[in-house]
Amino acid sequence: MHNIDNEIFTQNLLLTQAYCEMQLVNTDKHVSEILRSINPEYDGKPMFHFLDGPYTYLEYNTDPLNESLFDKFLELQLEYKRNALAGVQKITSVKGQILMADIYEALPDGASEAETEGFIDGNDCPPIDTWFYIGQGDKWPILFAWIPEPFVETVDQGIAVNALEVFDWMENPKGVLNTGRFNAGRR
Repeated sequence: MHNIDNEIFTQNLLLTQAYCEMQLVNTDKHVSEILRSINPEYDGKPMFHFLDGPYTYLEYNTDPLNESLFDKFLELQLEYKRNALAGVQKITSVKGQILMADIYEALPDGASEAETEGFIDGNDCPPIDTWFYIGQGDKWPILFAWIPEPFVETVDQGIAVNALEVFDWMENPKGVLNTGRFNAGRR
């Protein structure tokens, strides 16, 4: 079981759900870009940039697997979401699932990236706008990401080809996410 602070987990999830819903309105961005609107800077450079290829994909300007940077980027993007949603009416119902990603066990072979056309990146990370919590797993920290319903099947395809099985869907463990304010778990 993952160590989860229910209050922070739920607050960050609701914030992320609202932000992702806002990003999905009236957009024509490629699947790899649509939920990567937040691009924090480190050492004066943005975290990533996009490149063209068989699909639009991203390249990191800094090592995203540096544990201290992941925590820093998570906090920066959560603050960005809070500011972007200040004064916006809260959403009451969204559909999607919570993805757990074992980001430090990832094998950057590009299989999940290719299968999802860049929705999952080459380092086996979901889009930064979807991140909302990092909890301690058995060995490594686990990144929790909110995947809106339109992308659940895409992520399922990325999970199916992932060699190290670093992804799993959260199934709503007892005592976590029992507020009834959102739909989490399998469809």
